[in-house]
Amino acid sequence: MKILIDNGIRLERVLGAVNPVKQLDWHIKPLLYLPPVLRLAHSLGATPRIVMPSITVGDDITFNFTDSGRPLGPEYTTIFLIRGHTFHSGVFQRLENLAGSRQLRTIALNRREYPGTSPYTIAERRVICNGSSIERADVMQQQGVLISLAVDTIIQQLSLPTGVAIAGWSLGSAFLVSMIASVNALPEDLRLRLKNHVKSFILLDPATYPLGLQNPPDAYIPLFDKTIPEQQRRSDFGKWCASYEHGDLSSRNVHQLRKRVHEGGRKATTEVMTPEELASMANLTVDFEFDTFIAEEESWRPVLAAHTNSLVSDTQIREGWGRPDIFCLYGDASVWCCIYAAWYLEEKSSEIICRSLSGANHFFKGDIVTPDDADYQKAIARWAVNAQRRAKIVAFVKDEADVGLAIKYARSAELPIAIRGGGHSPAAASSTEGGLVIDLSRYLNGARVDPKRSVVHVGGGALWDIVDSEAIKFGLATVGGTVNHELEGGGYGWLSPEHGLAIDNLVQATVVTAEGSVLTASETKNTDLFFGIRGGGCNFGVVTEFILKLHPQRKTVYAGMLVFPPPVLEKLVAVTSTWLEGAGEKEAVVQMLTMGPDGKFAILMFPFFNGSEAEGRANYKAFFDLGPVVDMTREIPYEELNSLQATVFHGQGIYMKGLAHRKPHFDSIAKAFSHVQSVSGPEFKVNVVFEYLPLSKISAVPAGTTAFRRDPTPSVLVLGIWKEDTEENTERGRKVAHELASIVAGGQEGVTEAQSLGYSNYDAEAVSGEKHSVPDKAKAVFAENYPRLQAIKKRYDPDNIFNKWFPITPA
Repeated sequence: MKILIDNGIRLERVLGAVNPVKQLDWHIKPLLYLPPVLRLAHSLGATPRIVMPSITVGDDITFNFTDSGRPLGPEYTTIFLIRGHTFHSGVFQRLENLAGSRQLRTIALNRREYPGTSPYTIAERRVICNGSSIERADVMQQQGVLISLAVDTIIQQLSLPTGVAIAGWSLGSAFLVSMIASVNALPEDLRLRLKNHVKSFILLDPATYPLGLQNPPDAYIPLFDKTIPEQQRRSDFGKWCASYEHGDLSSRNVHQLRKRVHEGGRKATTEVMTPEELASMANLTVDFEFDTFIAEEESWRPVLAAHTNSLVSDTQIREGWGRPDIFCLYGDASVWCCIYAAWYLEEKSSEIICRSLSGANHFFKGDIVTPDDADYQKAIARWAVNAQRRAKIVAFVKDEADVGLAIKYARSAELPIAIRGGGHSPAAASSTEGGLVIDLSRYLNGARVDPKRSVVHVGGGALWDIVDSEAIKFGLATVGGTVNHELEGGGYGWLSPEHGLAIDNLVQATVVTAEGSVLTASETKNTDLFFGIRGGGCNFGVVTEFILKLHPQRKTVYAGMLVFPPPVLEKLVAVTSTWLEGAGEKEAVVQMLTMGPDGKFAILMFPFFNGSEAEGRANYKAFFDLGPVVDMTREIPYEELNSLQATVFHGQGIYMKGLAHRKPHFDSIAKAFSHVQSVSGPEFKVNVVFEYLPLSKISAVPAGTTAFRRDPTPSVLVLGIWKEDTEENTERGRKVAHELASIVAGGQEGVTEAQSLGYSNYDAEAVSGEKHSVPDKAKAVFAENYPRLQAIKKRYDPDNIFNKWFPITPA
């Protein structure tokens, strides 16, 4: 089920170089998040605001409104929001939640006849129902004047700074247009005050009927469908608003716009909301309502059309407001009447700045998948099949706002949270049984290089092959995991000998915390959080973007695979020991004890040299002198390097057990190889992987710089692999992995208890709630950093909702 609202386009891109208020294009970008019955905001349980102040203007006309509050700092932009049909100002809560962090203040007005605002008088109702065109024009102008009075009163009462924008969403655009067209009816002092403050008007997804436009012959709106029982029309209208896709609209053919698409059976937003949630933002009762009357009655169309004509053609109207910028923003996946209206405005006026938002419609930007959906199984699938869990909800988020809403809902519904980035945790850190998965992999999976700053902006769901492919286009690279490791847990990679861990190359991160705040973490901002996420994983929030250092990198490197037969093992260990003692920053080796596809046992070696093939072969001559039976090494494009092993075991059962050893030790390695041969077969096998990366650069980082525990010992990974996903195989994998870990560790001396735990990303006991999780293991893993991390945890996640991976107990 895909209810797409926005693909993350920012207003800087939408509006280009236009600057309605100084920096207003930046300030109003949260308008992309304001759609009302957003799938997450409401299927994920938005909480209605409690404090709803009001003001009185004119002849005792009261307007109720919500106010997001004054942001920190003296300079900010205020956006007045005029809501559409059926949904009152509660629908803007999502924008209110985002406002403060973006130096933005939102004030959402409830129009007449909506909660807390004065109803229409008997005289006004008579005109609405039976008045002449002149009388109705006067009533509509009066509504525009009253909104102007309300805006002016709030500006004065709250001492708002200049740089105000006023947005009308959907049917609210009719009242915004009336407000604009009624400027000459305002008292002069009021007009001048508003002219000084108001710098932009925004028509957000306006529809045909609010603008008085003639609909095409095949037009359809459930609200006006007489074949639907009156009591059902408004609920059907809400469902209809949440279900549409049009395809390629480049031809701008109105007949291509789909009019009736809810029949496809897709769940609409209103269908996944509880009655309480729906009531917090909508009025679905059948009662007299001015909105429906002006939208439905053909006799009202000329009145609304006259105001729209004034907007598009009367230059005096624009002059009366001081020639503010007027925008029309619409989603290319919105209801047909919104797209048609936007096309009309763009055709009729070159001064109205019209922009379409790709993939956007009225509601939530991301995708929600539940067990009832056809793509549910794919949504919960993982790299390791035994890491799959049956989540209640999978939220494929598109931005920080979606993440915040998902967190808020999970908390209110008391659902456990899992965060999926790359989905490569066989310990099920990115899965949850009966909980909510915040999945970054579908939309936050890109990489954007800034060659001037030598950094790359990486989405929280991106894999290293994407990062590498983008960076190398500029002759640059960063440290990426050898098997697409999770970055926050450390990040050993082929370039680590030269550039350190992945976290050592982290410049900045965007983090959504437990309360939904969007924070920047760096060496200068939220430095404690920056310390925590560099090694402390997802204990403190959801990282939606990493900014990583880039380094000059040649286009090709020497890498690949060598295969050695078992009798060579003793000589191979000896050569490896000698090589490791003198290894430099341009080289690294991974070795694996395994059974090949042909059933024969072998030692695989993956050499890497950051240079030409000739240099690499010369560097590893001692290994070649041992006589590998297979040589698949060559000079390869750099971007292929980090993916050499990434998909080898995809879709199988996997169990990981990490440990460390000080140096290659033949007796223990030989014993481990013997055990590998005794337990491996066609349906179940086990590998032992030795990662020999020169560690000088990593160890040079002072203790306490990051949360990651830096051990001067190479990592070892025991990897159980099986085909049939059964509990018995998982238990067998765990048992064999621990047996082999004990064998390998048995030949080592001088390894501390903390070092013996190995690389934290390889620990199957790291994940809370799983059968073999070890309580308080975080204390051992983070060692001397643990008390400091507890204090950080208390600040950013005091209720410990992020508790899947080595959960830290708040201080």
